[in-house]
Amino acid sequence: MIFKEIEAFNKGHRDSIFILKSSLNKIKRGHSMLDVGALGTLVVDSPQKIHDYINMVSDCGEDYALGIILGYPPKCVLSFCRSSRTERKGFGTLISGTFSFMCPEEHKDYAVNYMKDRYGLGSKFII
Repeated sequence: MIFKEIEAFNKGHRDSIFILKSSLNKIKRGHSMLDVGALGTLVVDSPQKIHDYINMVSDCGEDYALGIILGYPPKCVLSFCRSSRTERKGFGTLISGTFSFMCPEEHKDYAVNYMKDRYGLGSKFII
């Protein structure tokens, strides 16, 4: 079984994904990768993105760097990083193409517009 994120990466619809190490054999497109601890592997379409990720981790932390490299809306990434687990329980989930991420309701319109403008994707927000 190939997950939708891996299929989207293989077809060039996404330039970065975060997957379990056990799924690396499903990657068919040229790529660079970086193990992110026990969490999994960041797979990107260019070595520059690995460099950007490492620099962002130093400056902003791992969660922020990963969210930005994966292409999520920056305001949603920042809200996720600054919130506690308890606060995140109040977030909704925005689904847009093969993207799915947590987002506070106050950023819903921004996130929908971001995904439309950057990727040409419609979105659905679920609370």
